[in-house]
Parts: sequence; structure tokens; C-alpha cells
Amino acid sequence: MQTQAERRGTAAHARPRGRNIWRTPVVTSVVFGFYAGFLDQEGGASLGRAWLLGILAGVALLALWLAIHSVRTKLIREVRSAAYGALAGSAIGFLVGLSGAAVLKASAIGFFVGLGMMIAVNYRLYGRVR
Repeated sequence: MQTQAERRGTAAHARPRGRNIWRTPVVTSVVFGFYAGFLDQEGGASLGRAWLLGILAGVALLALWLAIHSVRTKLIREVRSAAYGALAGSAIGFLVGLSGAAVLKASAIGFFVGLGMMIAVNYRLYGRVR
């Protein structure tokens, strides 16, 4: 019995390679940068400083994300999930810190978000083992 994908002549799990590598990191980094700038301005910073912080935060997140993405195939699953968890946890902890929360609260929220991301990525990677 043929599947619907086989009848159409396409592979069942075919994904376009290379053209969508930038979409999610760029959009996420732009939103992150705008939100970081907004939080900094709400905290009492000038508009110029808030924009500068937002641009730098977005560029830093994009650079770190693409650095992890470029070496992901060379890392074992556990290290890869820890790297993505550390990136997500530090980004969220940074935003919570900008909102005016105490350092311990921002660190705790960042830690738990990073732990959750690490578990989710680890689960996703182990689910794809063939």
C-alpha cells in the first residue's frame, strides 16, 4: 500500500536544506533585541541606550545561536542539548534581569528555563535515533 507522499512522488520525510537555516534564529534574535531594548527603556534608560542594548543583545544571541548551530554535528547529543539549554537559559535570565528582578531570581528563572530546554532538546535528539 502506498502512502500519500509516495503517490505524489515526494519523499515522506524530505526537508528543504539550507534555505531556512536563517529564518528562526534571525526572527528570534530581532524579537529578543526589541524586547531587551524595551525592557531597558522601561527601566529608565535613554532611548539611544535602549536601542543600542537591544541591537547588541540581538546580534549576540544570533552569533551564539549560529555558532552552536555550526558545530552541532560535531557534538554528542548531551553536550548539544546542554549548549542549547545554556543559550536559552542565559537569554531568558538576561531578560528577567533587565526587567528589574533581583539577580538571584533572574538566575533561578534562567536556570530552570535552561534546564527545561536542555531536557526538551535531549528528548528530541534521542527520539530521532535510528
